[in-house]
Amino acid sequence: MDAVLARVDYGPAASRVRHDASAALAHPLLDAVASFGDCGGSPALALVGTVAMTYRGHRYNLPVEIVLPPGYPAAPPRVFLRPTPDMSVRDRHRHVDAAGVVYLPLLSAWSPRRALGELVATVSDVFGADPPLFARPPGAAPAAAAAAAARPAAAAAAAAAPGAARARATRAVQAALAARLRGARADVDAELAAQADLRAAAAAAARDAAACRARAADLAAARDACAAAAAALATFAAARGAAGAPDAARAAPADARADALLASLAEATATDDVLYELDAALSDGRVDLDDFLRDVRRVAHRQFLVKARAAKVAEAL
Repeated sequence: MDAVLARVDYGPAASRVRHDASAALAHPLLDAVASFGDCGGSPALALVGTVAMTYRGHRYNLPVEIVLPPGYPAAPPRVFLRPTPDMSVRDRHRHVDAAGVVYLPLLSAWSPRRALGELVATVSDVFGADPPLFARPPGAAPAAAAAAAARPAAAAAAAAAPGAARARATRAVQAALAARLRGARADVDAELAAQADLRAAAAAAARDAAACRARAADLAAARDACAAAAAALATFAAARGAAGAPDAARAAPADARADALLASLAEATATDDVLYELDAALSDGRVDLDDFLRDVRRVAHRQFLVKARAAKVAEAL
């Protein structure tokens, strides 16, 4: 399998392909091997082996080939019957064409949630109720064997006793209905799971919308508070302007050293605030650890220089 997967580009789904193929080779398929296949001109992984089926109380092995296209699991697998030289494909079979291509509702409605084991089980059930292959009589041509395999069931029923024919027909109908019910049940389960996912997503979206509305209300309140504070500051500034500017001589520092000391202390206090905000941002997840450490080193270095300058200015006063 490694040699085949190395030649096929499944992209991110490579691990899923390996898992599904290994599971199918381990249990549902009999005497199967992984090989290099072709899917519409593109290389693909092929599982070649047999699938067991039960027909009229007897067990038979169907030779099959399951090809996983490059788009798997989004794209459905392809199933082929590979009859041996002493077998022939039944003419006008409901689920198999003359070339051995298998057509099933499960493949038409394929979902990535499906598994290859489920596909193999469906092949076994469907073909157990309606076998697609028949043994070719010795020396018979393929066309003659196909014609013999396609002999109407009514002829066989006429040759048998009415009770036995009715029992066989009842078992065949029951097997076909059971296969259809299993497929319908799987489809219903998939739809229910999808609906549950949609309901959970809708609930999460409703919670997010409510949180956004609450945040918008908080921001609107903060905007109104800022507007009120700005108006108050404007009123205060206007009143101070009318009363006259403060005495510049009294507001000015005593000398250049005192001015430098005040500036250094103000910058040191500002760096404390920056460090506090950086710590809060790291706790809230607004910055990652690398950016936090880089900014803390830069601010701490600046804080050390400012405090050292303040200490020297204080000694000179």
